[in-house]
Amino acid sequence: MLTSDSKGIYEFIFDRIYKINEELLPHDAEYREWGRKQREVLD
Repeated sequence: MLTSDSKGIYEFIFDRIYKINEELLPHDAEYREWGRKQREVLD
């Protein structure tokens, strides 16, 4: 539970979302396909 000594709620939520994205997105096939298309456009 958050206390006054803890990080702010926004920072806490941002950290959790970032960690979830780092764990899940690289394994998502649609995300990988989107990344390939983006690299093709940039090359």
